[in-house]
Amino acid sequence: MLLRIVSLALFVLLLPVRLVAATGPYASPVLNDFFLDLNQRRAAHRVAPLQAITAAQAVELEKVLVQLRGQPANSSSVETEIHRLFPNAGRLAWLTRGYPSEPKGSELAALLQPAKGPTSSVDWFGTDFTHAALALAPQATGAGWTVFALLFENVPDYETVLLRSGQRTFFFTCPQCQKRFAGTLTGEYSQSIHCPDDGLKIAEFGRDSSSHLDHVCSFIEPFKPEDLRARTPPPGLAELCGDIWLRCLGSLSYRRHGNPDYWFRGPETWKAHVGDCKDGSVLLAAWLRAEGIPARVALGYLAEKPLAAPQLSAGMKYPGRRDADGHAWVVLPADGDDYILESTNHHWNRRVPPLARLENRYWPESQVTPNTLLVRRQTDWTSDYGNPSLWTKIPKR
Repeated sequence: MLLRIVSLALFVLLLPVRLVAATGPYASPVLNDFFLDLNQRRAAHRVAPLQAITAAQAVELEKVLVQLRGQPANSSSVETEIHRLFPNAGRLAWLTRGYPSEPKGSELAALLQPAKGPTSSVDWFGTDFTHAALALAPQATGAGWTVFALLFENVPDYETVLLRSGQRTFFFTCPQCQKRFAGTLTGEYSQSIHCPDDGLKIAEFGRDSSSHLDHVCSFIEPFKPEDLRARTPPPGLAELCGDIWLRCLGSLSYRRHGNPDYWFRGPETWKAHVGDCKDGSVLLAAWLRAEGIPARVALGYLAEKPLAAPQLSAGMKYPGRRDADGHAWVVLPADGDDYILESTNHHWNRRVPPLARLENRYWPESQVTPNTLLVRRQTDWTSDYGNPSLWTKIPKR
């Protein structure tokens, strides 16, 4: 008899943290039935079903509710705990509801009526959310019960394969400060993602000629024009680079795309023999890389006039829009120096590529290779394209 009393007392003490039932992720059959009913109603509305959290997450969420009970529903600690438990949760909406006794299924069904949560409208039948999470625990006073209902959008970490499948919202991680944040790609034809804390550019995207969004690294695919593959290349590296550069320079006519400003890959630009600075740079870098030459596409600004020598300093900032245009060019590292290669005659009338350190009209903001995006850690002017202390390498994922 004493053993039964002790067992009952332990059951009452451990009541807020329930064992997981085999019929679903929740210890309470009422919550499992509610989740099933919710998805049946979503199906009736022709809306995709919400995914369930795991049984382990359900136990942890109930512990969170017990820990936070008595706090206001819009407390920032609630959101902190949600992101701790669901680190890829993006958009959130939640509500709490009190009951004088442990609620039954018919009472929980009232939760499906439109209601206002602390963060946004809780729309059970909308398409903004991917997951639902529920928790049920006694109130802090011991009289009554509290139900916590959470809807959230599970946002994946960025991967190019997901981008190509149509996903547009991702979690990004800043390589400089390690902050994780959600970002959504819009319908723009060129778009950058910047860390909200330190401002570092951590990803860059463009739309191809089919209007598909892609990572800019994907455009630098090694390419050699088929009609030149049988040609005997020049004997030396310098001669080979110069030959490719001059052929590219002499074959392309400059044409600004205007709006929309698509990104074209090397084969498309070679076939058309026209393109803007971005298209020509992609073609030239891809061609050089096909020959094993580590060329990079630089993206930034081109000032209208060279700056006087006294103006050059490490603290010099980018020129204003009135003084510079967005531009793309090719950077070629060779013999411990960097050389600038233009790809269209629109910006070039010389036959010898200049040293980058002597060309202060060029203001690089990022560099692109097939597998890596290099971004400036600061906005100060530099002509040093290879100094690792000035550039952050971000591998394409």
